[in-house]
Amino acid sequence: MKPGTRVVSHAFTMGEWEADQTETVESRTAYLWIVPAKVDGNWRIEGGSEVALKQTFQKLEGTAGGKAISNASVRGDTVAFSVDGRDYSGKVSGDRIEGSVKGSMSGKWSATRAK
Repeated sequence: MKPGTRVVSHAFTMGEWEADQTETVESRTAYLWIVPAKVDGNWRIEGGSEVALKQTFQKLEGTAGGKAISNASVRGDTVAFSVDGRDYSGKVSGDRIEGSVKGSMSGKWSATRAK
């Protein structure tokens, strides 16, 4: 399915893939999943360091410039993470990410998937 596709259920979960959102109304539980873009792997930030991402569904972990990232996630085609006092967010389009960074160094950033 295309990144950003929403899947909703009221009768089942999807095993290891945790729902992005769960709501209970009148003793009934509804689950929402948003298909994440595939960002697992190594990325090169233009003019900067390399980012290594390990993805499990919408959850991310990894390093950027050899430092551990935090607050990392992917929701649809949007990826976000923090490292070294900077908050990165961007849109994933195939083998490219473009977005903004806020913090000690603010502005735009982009990355390409290392091959």
